[in-house]
Formats: sequence, C-alpha cells, structure tokens
Amino acid sequence: MALRNRNGGSQTPDCWLKPARNTQRFLNSLDALVIPSLYEAFGYVALEAMQRGLPVICSNNGGLDEILEGYKYKYSPYVEGELERAIKEFIE
Repeated sequence: MALRNRNGGSQTPDCWLKPARNTQRFLNSLDALVIPSLYEAFGYVALEAMQRGLPVICSNNGGLDEILEGYKYKYSPYVEGELERAIKEFIE
C-alpha cells in the first residue's frame, strides 16, 4: 500500500516495492543518500548505498551511528541547522 500525497499521487518510491534492479537504478541516480530520520534501528539502506560507493548523510542516532562510526557526513537531528550543515559539507 502506497502513501498518497495531497494530489492523490504516490509518495512511496516505486523502486522499494519492485525487484532489486530498480533499487540499484535508483541509488545509482543519486549523488548522495540523505537519511533525515531521527532514529534508525538498523541502517540497511545505508549499507546498500555504501556498498555502491554512494556517500550517506545521516543522523548520529541509533543503528546508523554504530554502522557509520567515524563517518564524515553525520549530524545531530536535534540541533537546528545540522542537516543543512552536513549537506553543505558534502557539496563542498
């Protein structure tokens, strides 16, 4: 079941609901994967991205913090402007 936006369109990316080849195509189209959640118990999507050499920008909470220990593009989701800082750091 896909979530619907205000216009009735799907908010759920097609690639997560279909075979892995679509996931790979989606990840290959990105410059970086941004995971803006407050907490991730286990960051499987981050591992998939990193396996393909894709930089990951994520919070320093939960499982992602442990998986990406010492990683450059992490931020505190409870500090205003931290996600923006991490994205700008990646761009520069």
